[in-house]
Amino acid sequence: MSNFTILFLLGILITGCTSSQSTNQYFPDDNWLSYDNVAEAGFNQRSLLKAKEYSDSLESAAVLILHDGKILANWGDATRRFRSTSIRKSLLNALIGIKTKQGLLEVTEQVGNFEIPGMRELTAQESLATVHDLLTSTSGIYLPASYESQSWTDRKPERGSYNPGEHWYYNNWDFNTLGAIYETVADSTLKVDFEQLVAKEIGMQDYRPEIDFKFFAEPGVSKIPAYLFKMSTRDLARFGLLYSRNGNWNGKQILEEEWVEKSTSSINIPWEGTGYGYLWWTTTLNDDQPIFYANGAGVQGIYVVPEMDLVMVFRANSFFGPNIDDSSALELLQMIVDAKKLPESPNPQLSNVSWIETKSFSSDDDIDASPWVGTYQNNIARRINIEAYEDGLVLKTAIADFPMYFTSNTTAWVESLEVEASLVFTETDKAGTSILSKNGLIIYK
Repeated sequence: MSNFTILFLLGILITGCTSSQSTNQYFPDDNWLSYDNVAEAGFNQRSLLKAKEYSDSLESAAVLILHDGKILANWGDATRRFRSTSIRKSLLNALIGIKTKQGLLEVTEQVGNFEIPGMRELTAQESLATVHDLLTSTSGIYLPASYESQSWTDRKPERGSYNPGEHWYYNNWDFNTLGAIYETVADSTLKVDFEQLVAKEIGMQDYRPEIDFKFFAEPGVSKIPAYLFKMSTRDLARFGLLYSRNGNWNGKQILEEEWVEKSTSSINIPWEGTGYGYLWWTTTLNDDQPIFYANGAGVQGIYVVPEMDLVMVFRANSFFGPNIDDSSALELLQMIVDAKKLPESPNPQLSNVSWIETKSFSSDDDIDASPWVGTYQNNIARRINIEAYEDGLVLKTAIADFPMYFTSNTTAWVESLEVEASLVFTETDKAGTSILSKNGLIIYK
C-alpha cells in the first residue's frame, strides 16, 4: 500500500471521527429533551432549588438552562416573546459573520465607502472607521443614535475626541450602522435574512419576522434606524447553543469557528473584569471560569459557559418590569455553575419537555374589527395603532407589535403583553386615548 493511500485512508478516518463527534452532540428539534433527574447531569438538586428561589425573588419572567443542549431547568414561560433589547446586537453578529464567510463583507472595510444614510455627515477622520471598529464599538463616531438610552447619550464623548479604534464606548450609532451596512452588502433585509439564515437553520420555534422584527427610526435624531427583535426564551437558548457549539448546528457549520472565537473574545476591556468582542460581552466567574454573554437592559441575557457546554437565558419582563440588575443575573449563573458537584451519568434519563404555553385564542370571524381600528394616545407607548391582522387585530407601537385575538365584540387578548384589551365607547374627552397596565388595556373609542 502506497504512502498516499495510507494518508488518504487516515484522512477519511480522522474526518469521520470528527463528524461523529459533532453529530453525537445533542441539538434540540421541536421536541426538546429534559433531564428527569438533575443529579444525573452532575448537578445538586438542592443547590438548583436555591437558585430557583433566588430567581423567583428577582421576579424573573423566564429562565431556561441547557447543559449539553438538554434542559436542566425551565422556570417561567419560555415560549413568551419579550423585547430582546440589546441582545439584538449579538443576533446581528450571526448575520455579519455569515456575510464575511461568504466574502461579501470584510471587517477591514471603511465606513465611508458604504452608501448608507448619514455618511455625508462624517468627517474625513470618522470615515476611516472600519467594520471591525463598529463591531467592537470603537468607531470614534459620536453622532446621535436612534434607540439610545439617555444614560449612554449623557456619557458620549465629544465628537472628534478619539480616532477610530482608539476608545471603547457603547455606541448605538455603531450598532445601528452595522445593520444598515448589512442590508447594502446582502441585497436583502435583516428581517428576511435572520429568518432564513439563522432562525430556520437552528429550528427557532416562535420567531415570526413579520410581527417580531421592527425597525425603529427617530428622524429628528438619526437617519439610521435601530433594528429590534421580540423573541422567546427558548429561541434565544438555541442561539446561545449555536455559539456554545462554535457555530455548528447538528453537523452544519452555520458560522465559522474563527468568527465565533473572535466575537466572544476580549478584544477590548471596557472596565475591569469585563471584556467586549464583536457584539458579545465576556467576563469570568468566581472560579476564573470564562463566559461570554449577550446582554440587554432590564435584564435580558444569553450566558454561555463554554467549558461546561452550559447556556442560561435570563429574561425580565421587558414590557412591565421590574428592571433587574445585570449583576443579579450573573449571580444566578454563578449559583448554577456552583451546583455542578456530582459526576455525570453516561446514560441520563431524559423526557420530552412540557412547555408552559402562552395563552392563545381563535378569534370569531363574525366579529367586526372595524370599531377597534384607529390611532390612540397611550400612557406608556405615547401612541398606538390598532389595525386588522389575519383573524384578529394587531397593536402597533414604535418599538414592538402585538397580535390581538377577539374574545368578544369588546374584548381581545393581547399576545406577549399577556393582558386583555377592552373597547370602551365614550362621548367624553377620553375618546382616542388608551391606558395600558399589567392588568389590562383600555381603548376609549
